[in-house]
Amino acid sequence: TSTSTSTVYRATALPKTDEEQWVHQELINNPRLALLRQPQLQATGASREQVVLALVHYLLHHVPALKTVYGGFVRDFVVRGDAARDIDTEIMDPVSGGPVTDPCVFHQVQALLDAEAQRLGLAPSDGIHQKGKALAFTYEHPEGRIEIDMTSTGADFGRNNGSSSS
Repeated sequence: TSTSTSTVYRATALPKTDEEQWVHQELINNPRLALLRQPQLQATGASREQVVLALVHYLLHHVPALKTVYGGFVRDFVVRGDAARDIDTEIMDPVSGGPVTDPCVFHQVQALLDAEAQRLGLAPSDGIHQKGKALAFTYEHPEGRIEIDMTSTGADFGRNNGSSSS
């Protein structure tokens, strides 16, 4: 199942000011955003930055529970052209489109990404753990750790989320 790449950048209304128009044009013409929009991502190497790009591309095109990618990845990689420190995601219930009520959804996302990470040469993740209001898991890359943070608006990440505490 393919998800829409509009989850990375979606113009919710036509730009009204010159500044909004400039930002809109910059994002439309952004080469890094264009890579994420492509249905197939051509592997260009195994640097940490390339693996992070491949994982986000996989999330956008192959993970039905993904609602959006936001935060540092968008700011650092897409907008600034720098390496992203982590990948912040919002996960939804893939059936209802609402908040996640079954913790198995987070484990399914992790399992999908583990399979893709292994294809990219990484070991499976370290397991889901609590990170503030998010659930997170990490991959070890020779150039540095890759952390995936998952949230779900309205979801309760309390004691019964199936994660281990850290």
